[in-house]
Amino acid sequence: LRFKNYCAGALFWMYNDTWGEVGWTIIDYYLRRKISFFGVKRAFAPVRLILREKDGAVKVAGCNDTPDEIRCALRVGYMPLDGSEPKMQSVGIVLPARSRTVVYEAALPDEDYVRGLFAAVADCDLIEPAFLRKHDRRRLQTAKGEIKTETECKNGCAVVTLMSPVFAQGVHFESDADGLQLSDNYFDLFPGIKKIVTAAGLNKGDELTVKTL
Repeated sequence: LRFKNYCAGALFWMYNDTWGEVGWTIIDYYLRRKISFFGVKRAFAPVRLILREKDGAVKVAGCNDTPDEIRCALRVGYMPLDGSEPKMQSVGIVLPARSRTVVYEAALPDEDYVRGLFAAVADCDLIEPAFLRKHDRRRLQTAKGEIKTETECKNGCAVVTLMSPVFAQGVHFESDADGLQLSDNYFDLFPGIKKIVTAAGLNKGDELTVKTL
């Protein structure tokens, strides 16, 4: 919906469970966030990039629902899943306040989209990287690589910085801590691009393990 030139918003149905059950909500009866919560949060982010392909061309739209104009550099192009050298170019973009704008459009490069993705990466912390996937995730030939993490404490929360040498799918945290609240979970990591996640509700001795799907 947000890629369209005109969008009057979205109606979100079944946000949370009112009793313990297995349902379609994104928050369960105990106020725990389900996996789908994080996908919805990213989809509804105030500032984000959306990629679409049509007739052999790729378009990158920038959504900015904030009251401020955003200017940044955007790297766009083919990104191999194994972390080898990407084929990307840099362009300057402007996202006017409260707007949705096509910021890049070009022919889709003739590359192997089983071993790579067409990606858009902004040099702005407000904007998460985005990609165009031509095949089902199960067909992607990903490579193995160790995710490196650095953790520091800020304002009583654990701030975890993650980086992977390869494209990593479904990166998530596991912990036995009660009341753990994560700023993001079950996300993809792009090769060499940092991701910062805040974890609240951890007590001394609680472990936080990083895994992939």
